[in-house]
Amino acid sequence: GIHGMAGGQVLDLTNTQKDNTTLELTHALKTGALLKACVEIPALLSCSDQPTIDVLTEFGKNLGLLFQMVDDVLDVTQLSTTLGKTANKDVDQQKLTYVSCYGLDKTRLLIASVESTCYDQLNHCTHFNTSLLKEFVALIVTRTH
Repeated sequence: GIHGMAGGQVLDLTNTQKDNTTLELTHALKTGALLKACVEIPALLSCSDQPTIDVLTEFGKNLGLLFQMVDDVLDVTQLSTTLGKTANKDVDQQKLTYVSCYGLDKTRLLIASVESTCYDQLNHCTHFNTSLLKEFVALIVTRTH
C-alpha cells in the first residue's frame, strides 16, 4: 500500500527532491518492504521468539537496502547485455540513486558496511537457521546483473 511498496514506487517515480533522506525513504518503502516481508513472515510463522523476529525484521530492511545499493552500482558499471536491461537507465532518467547521491566509491563503502551489518544480525539469531539468508547476502553482493 501507500506505506509500503506502492508508496515507495510513487516516490521513486514522482519525487523531485534529490537528497539522501528521500532516497532512503523511497527504498525502505520499496525494495526494503519487499525483502523485509520475505524474511519477517517466515520468522513469524515459525513462532520464533520476539527478539529473533525483531533482528530478522531489521535484517530484512538492511537486505533491501543492500539489494538497492548493489543494483544502483550495477546500473552504472555493467553493460546492458550483462544486466539484461538498459544500462545507465537511472542516469538517463535522472533518478535518485545511491550512486547519484553519494558517488560510486562511497556507495561501494556503504555496501560493505550494510553487508557486514547483515551478517552481524544473522549471527545474533542463534535459534534460527540463517545459512540460506547468509548465502542470499553473498549472492546479492556478488551478482553481476
